[in-house]
Amino acid sequence: MRKIAFLGALLGITLLVGMINFLPSKEVNNYGDISNLEENQKVTINGVVMQENLYGNLLIINVNGIKLVCEGCEKGFMDKKVFVNGIVIDYEEEKEIEVLRINILN
Repeated sequence: MRKIAFLGALLGITLLVGMINFLPSKEVNNYGDISNLEENQKVTINGVVMQENLYGNLLIINVNGIKLVCEGCEKGFMDKKVFVNGIVIDYEEEKEIEVLRINILN
């Protein structure tokens, strides 16, 4: 009986992970678009980096008025067009995007 329960749990976890990875993400263009989204929702952003600040190992990037938090990233995105995959987080009552992947387009 324990083996069946264990296999069922593994199957359920595998299905959830697969759904998270393969569900489409929402495209976001400005801060108003993320204010209605829930935490941990997958989003994509396309735009030019207007500001970047490095705090320890956290790089804070501003794209289209949206604050992006990238852990372990280095500076070098200023005035470049980027494509970002991330998830919505809520930090001190403000919505931000935690960067999962960032690509320079130009």
